[in-house]
Amino acid sequence: MVQINTNLQIKKLLELIEILKPLIVKYQLTNISTHSKKCDQHSIFVATKGLNVDARKFIPEVVNQGCRVIFTSNENLIGENNYLYRQDVINGENVEIFEVYDLNKYLSFLTLKFYDYLASACNPDKFGLTIPVIGITGTNGKTLTTNLICQGLKALVNKPSPYLIGTIGLGSYDHLTKAINTTPDACTVLDKIFQADLQDASALVMEVSSHGLDLNRVRNVRFKQAIFTNLTQDHLDYHKTIENYFQAKTRFFTKHNVNDYIVTCTDQENDWGAKLVKLISLKLSQERDEGASRGISASTPASLSFLGAIPPDEHIAGARNTLPNPLGENDFLELQPADYDLVSQVLNIQNKSRLAVINIGETINEIASFKADIIVNLLNIKSETNGLVIDFSFEDKTTDFKARKEIHVPLLGLFNAYNVLTAITSLYLYGLDFEQIIAFTANFKSVKGRMEIIPNNENKTVIVDFAHTPDSLAKALESTKVHFKNQANSKLTVVFGCGGDRDTSKRAIMGKIASTLADKVIITDDNPRSEEASKIAEQIFEGVNPNFKNVKYIADRKQAIYSAIQEASPGDCIVIAGKGHETEKIIGTQVLHFSDQEVANEYFKN
Repeated sequence: MVQINTNLQIKKLLELIEILKPLIVKYQLTNISTHSKKCDQHSIFVATKGLNVDARKFIPEVVNQGCRVIFTSNENLIGENNYLYRQDVINGENVEIFEVYDLNKYLSFLTLKFYDYLASACNPDKFGLTIPVIGITGTNGKTLTTNLICQGLKALVNKPSPYLIGTIGLGSYDHLTKAINTTPDACTVLDKIFQADLQDASALVMEVSSHGLDLNRVRNVRFKQAIFTNLTQDHLDYHKTIENYFQAKTRFFTKHNVNDYIVTCTDQENDWGAKLVKLISLKLSQERDEGASRGISASTPASLSFLGAIPPDEHIAGARNTLPNPLGENDFLELQPADYDLVSQVLNIQNKSRLAVINIGETINEIASFKADIIVNLLNIKSETNGLVIDFSFEDKTTDFKARKEIHVPLLGLFNAYNVLTAITSLYLYGLDFEQIIAFTANFKSVKGRMEIIPNNENKTVIVDFAHTPDSLAKALESTKVHFKNQANSKLTVVFGCGGDRDTSKRAIMGKIASTLADKVIITDDNPRSEEASKIAEQIFEGVNPNFKNVKYIADRKQAIYSAIQEASPGDCIVIAGKGHETEKIIGTQVLHFSDQEVANEYFKN
């Protein structure tokens, strides 16, 4: 096995950055992109070999589009020289090429340094990207929580609107564009952070998926806050086990540059949040010890970092996390390039790290609360037809601040109480006044496809929700029953399916949940992709309770929705689950337009 000297790797990559800087000026470079179609004369094209496509074949194409600087992968560069800079002629044009070993791993680092340089060039008073970045990870709740935080920042901070990266879009919160992935590639993430920084936006708030973490898409982002919502079964097609899934989430908190932490604890037998609190507290204790030994102070002049990078001959003096971490991994052997990022170190020293714990269980996790600086306890939730009444306590140990509040929020779904408390805590850690935050919660709004009610004149409650995991489906059905199924003869119908080429083990589980909580179940297609749709339906049927007879399969999703609404009586509830905000269906390699909301509205219109 080849032993790789990580210190030397970082030192060499910092040399690469020095070579790149004059090229940024020469070619007036403004972005780095992995998308060949989006590259022009002001772009650096990243040509890596992915799982399905080798982007190196697109190099001639981007050169024709004006691109003159290219990063490409070269896995033969193991050892001292982990990059090779060369000039070449392609299609008759002079091209600057950087070949980098393990480019996918270090792309986030190189992209960060590129945008640090641009940020300082645009504003000489800055020494890199310093905008607050708030990241939320968890199986469920990411989308609504990011949006609630953005709503609060937009209303309460006297700055341009925050930026958002997530399932429903990316860009300025006022002008979102369509998102392909929940967490896009490293270049797109850091480009949006740069754009937000350039606009002096209040913050950038983003969903951080387990895939994004595992694929190094946020490896070197400087996070002001890292937030954990929950962990339930999903993506086991990728992670194989729930423990692996948890480890992927855990890396966000133990292996990334983070200032503040917010963790939700359930106090259940398998409380993933409590496990995470233990790991974070150990990390913070370790960092405080190492910070004292390094002697780095908040007064460290920005010039030492030269736009965010510790000079090569001083890199070891700024190393962090050199002790084995709580996961049992040796961080020094798998050192993050971010560990040499003096910008983060200075920012984190200027803002002491805090850990907030949100207890949502019937009992309070005393051990997790003991380790926390901020404790939020959910005391009671009451459902109403137009929202929730949430009773909670809030304590900040660092300032001796304590409060108990009862708030009314216009959101449906008992589970949204957890998202509301998370958003309140995030806005508080951002630095906003607690009473201002509480007053604004009455203005919180849901987002498309999250417990979204379809208005109609037939006295039928039709709800479209993104629920596509066992836990989220159960919560959507339970919440619908609590909010609306208040008539003795009221019935609940659920329409749902499971996506193809995804976690197969959850299909039968969702069938059991649907047949346990609903009065009628209609199984239908939901993005079968390369799988045979009827086979997916059969796997869902395997979990349906044997004595439950009111279940059928209607392959055509439009007809399934029509059937559910048509057969419902006034006062009944219909939950259309799985697609939420999505406007496409994927059959084989075809991507076709489809919207649950449009279909439901079309039914009532006709």
